[in-house]
Amino acid sequence: MWARPNAWHWGWRVLGARHFAKRRQRLDEYEHYDRPLSSKAWKRLKSEGSFFEYSFQDMTAGEVSETLFLASKMSLENPDFWSRGSLALQDLASAMTPRQLTAACWAFGAVRWHDPAFSQLSSCLVQHAATMQATHLATVAQAFARMKLRSGPVLQALSSAAEEATASGKLNGKGLAMIAGAFAELEFRCPRFLRTLDAWAVDGVLGMRLDVCLDLFSSLALLTEYQSPGRAAAKELAETLALKVRELEASQLHTATLAMGKLRIDQPEVIRAFQKEILAELNSLHANSLPPVLESFSLCFAALQSREAKEAKEAKDAQSEAQTDVQTQAHQLQQLQQAQQEREFFLAQLAMRVARELRLLRPQDASRALQAIDRLGLVEPRLLVLAAELVPQRLAQWPAAQVLSLLEAYARAQNADGFMVPCLRRALLSTEAMCAMCAKCSADAEGSALDDLQMVRAAQAFASLQHPAGIVALALKRPAAPSCQLALASLAMGLDSDTWKEATHRLLEQAKEQIQADTLEALSVALAQAEGVKAASDSRAYQADDVLMAILAFPLHPSRSGWCHALATRMSECSLALLPGFLLSVRSRPDESPQAAGLALPPAAVVATFRALAQLQARRARAEARRVILGATLPLIDQLAILSDEDQLSAKASVRVLQSMKAGLIP
Repeated sequence: MWARPNAWHWGWRVLGARHFAKRRQRLDEYEHYDRPLSSKAWKRLKSEGSFFEYSFQDMTAGEVSETLFLASKMSLENPDFWSRGSLALQDLASAMTPRQLTAACWAFGAVRWHDPAFSQLSSCLVQHAATMQATHLATVAQAFARMKLRSGPVLQALSSAAEEATASGKLNGKGLAMIAGAFAELEFRCPRFLRTLDAWAVDGVLGMRLDVCLDLFSSLALLTEYQSPGRAAAKELAETLALKVRELEASQLHTATLAMGKLRIDQPEVIRAFQKEILAELNSLHANSLPPVLESFSLCFAALQSREAKEAKEAKDAQSEAQTDVQTQAHQLQQLQQAQQEREFFLAQLAMRVARELRLLRPQDASRALQAIDRLGLVEPRLLVLAAELVPQRLAQWPAAQVLSLLEAYARAQNADGFMVPCLRRALLSTEAMCAMCAKCSADAEGSALDDLQMVRAAQAFASLQHPAGIVALALKRPAAPSCQLALASLAMGLDSDTWKEATHRLLEQAKEQIQADTLEALSVALAQAEGVKAASDSRAYQADDVLMAILAFPLHPSRSGWCHALATRMSECSLALLPGFLLSVRSRPDESPQAAGLALPPAAVVATFRALAQLQARRARAEARRVILGATLPLIDQLAILSDEDQLSAKASVRVLQSMKAGLIP
């Protein structure tokens, strides 16, 4: 008698069918270089025993390309081999065909070889980009992304060639996905390329493979901004993914949802399709993926609410001009209410799942979930209560350095979260720590787990997040190092008396339930007296070395430019050992120096020009003349820093530069 197969049997059959379907999938032309070597090639390598019997110096351009390609296939990891291969490629790139150059670039990308000297290949690649095949364009772009090489001329040439290939129909969706993924990884945004994608997406999205569609969609999420080129292509891809959302695996569903949040997708049908699928797979989602999914849907819902409000306003204006059927209005209102109820139910279910898994999540993930719900004007009591209970306990167990790193991450992202920032402040400076810092023996108080440098870093983060209570709490203990004391006092100067009193009142209200009345009174007096730290913000009261140390230690401090101007007349007082660091610190970005790049002077000429300007600076008394000389000196300082990095300055030249700086020339 026939028996019905159980679920276990059918599950294995589905997994097996999926496995063999992937095995049967034929590799297309864009995966030519990624496919394994044929058995014939392996037999030839085995019979010959090596690549070639002679070195790179005696090879032709084709032999160099073939050697590099075979070495990457054999996973050769010898750095000496790849460095010599890089030099050989730079010498013979002009003699290679587009196919040979593509194979060589793919080989270096396959082994993740990072060599800034590859930028010298830009002229050859720009020359060959217009004649390259579509597969070669995608392969070269992918190779540069794997090598982490952001060469502007090369990427611009590849973008222009990709636009022409797309317009002629030679580049399909797979190639565009590879190029867009490379541009996204290298953070290269080309509006013309995005406009080409918009024009292509009208008809090109149809018939794309699901994985290719998802790759292109996630790449556009990193390249496209709100109301910018690429939005039309993103909407077309979102509609295609919504039609096939049930075919997405868990990881693919997670990736697509995050991309939707970055793109602020406001299409109701797309959001509803993903909403239903997430709700169906809610119990199978990993706990770590819940906060970003909740945040992505909150961003999409916020964009959708803005769109609905705009459409409602337009409909109201149109209604005043022409009478609309009452039944139609009632039907539209009913649909909006039903959609709003579905969203609230979905968010409630997702928030409840986050609350159940909150003990397994990081503190910042809990804060992320609360921000996502608050963005829509909703409140989830259970999640809020659990987060208020668990997050401070979890942060209290972290070391101070880890809490400070998280605080600085919030400051870099300008995420002034009203829940997380006070929690981080209490983790760094608890009430017991503040009481210990304001005691008479506060010089060695155990309650302060931060050193002088960390105190200033924390104060900078609180100032960036507009959280004055953190600066007031840190001002209870003055740093021992004069440079750190100057930096902390300068940050405290940014708070007026009313802000200081308000922050003090907030700290005392939070400490009222934790300490006794006499201790609270002592803390109140100490917080009021801590405002006297502002008197230590005058840089003229410090030695020149202390001011210079503050400039070197805190390059992002808001008072750094004022310190540099104050140090202009005191450079001769600085120690010679601190000047090299100051010379390197004046360069805002070491990888970008357009003025210095235009200087085609030998090192000796740069040093001589710098010394001549130093003598002129010492003679000129007028501020206008000194400002002109300073403007001419900045490119020379950048060039000297570059020459010092490349070991092209002799010891004698370096000493002369430092002596000129000490004589009074201030960058």
